Amino acid sequence: MMNIESYYDKIEATIAARKTTKSGKNSKRGLLAPSGKDNTTDKQTNQMMVIVEIIEGIREAREEILNGTK
Repeated sequence: MMNIESYYDKIEATIAARKTTKSGKNSKRGLLAPSGKDNTTDKQTNQMMVIVEIIEGIREAREEILNGTK
């Protein structure tokens, strides 16, 4: 049970970090600007990000349903 709770805590921390770093505009511009995605992630981190994106999508959909906005 401890493993599940620690995994859940990691997901919550990642969601919180992404929520604070999201911005409306991308500051990276120009021909030689580094791309937004880094291909050096390992398989576990990639899987974690997929799970985080799914959970964020579910939470956003739930908020839209509860608030009646779209």
